[in-house]
Amino acid sequence: MGTLEAKLAKEQRILSGREKGSANWKEQRIRVARVHEQIANARAVVLHKTTTMIVKNHDIIGIEDLRIGNLLKNANRSRAISEVSWRMFRTMLEYKADWYGKQVVVIAKNVASSQLCSSCGHTNKAVESLSVREWNGPACGSFHDSALNASINLKNEAIRRLTVGTTGVA
Repeated sequence: MGTLEAKLAKEQRILSGREKGSANWKEQRIRVARVHEQIANARAVVLHKTTTMIVKNHDIIGIEDLRIGNLLKNANRSRAISEVSWRMFRTMLEYKADWYGKQVVVIAKNVASSQLCSSCGHTNKAVESLSVREWNGPACGSFHDSALNASINLKNEAIRRLTVGTTGVA
């Protein structure tokens, strides 16, 4: 989508140079709208392919219930987060899982997935910051990549909820 974003920037620059309300401005506005549509379609294709691949290859899908509004408050990451279309991703994942007879387990945000050692279960409060990408378990000494450790903990929590019967299945 990098080239589409460059094309959008170019078309928007041209639009800003046109006299508002003129025939050329109206024509250019349509060009900008078409580029926006191309970007939206490209994102939708990626989301469809990704969600279909996930649902076809996994019987149980555990996802964390993130508060996207809070994530968007970070000025450095807000554009990248909003472009990912998390809500659309989750919606597609849920309805496709329903089609294929698979289960989506939504894990609450309050589960300390990145702070919990996936090896021994020790909670490491020092990992609250996003800047901490790697850490060693203080109790067992095992090395953890924060994202991988969180995904293991989410998987284990999803399986635990299905076996206990408190799913929160979407």
